[in-house]
Amino acid sequence: MSAKLIRANKEMGETVMTKKTDWQIKQDKINSERKKGLKAMTKDQKESVQKAWKAIESVLTSIREVEDVYLSDIRELDKAYWDLNHEFKLNEEQ
Repeated sequence: MSAKLIRANKEMGETVMTKKTDWQIKQDKINSERKKGLKAMTKDQKESVQKAWKAIESVLTSIREVEDVYLSDIRELDKAYWDLNHEFKLNEEQ
């Protein structure tokens, strides 16, 4: 089942009907919720997530390229782990 959405065609000044699949509607909702979640995060939380992502990327790149992990990568991964733990209180029971 598809839902009909109306969008304004600014160039032509007319209304155009477009159809989106259920999957597209679901993805739009997920993306909207993600944006709201990111906006709700503090600056330090965003930085912690970004550092963790970069540390994970670095470790995975090292594993793929040299099939080894450098101590500097492990140190950054450990720091990212603790930053995430601190910012999101991940080890505390809810």
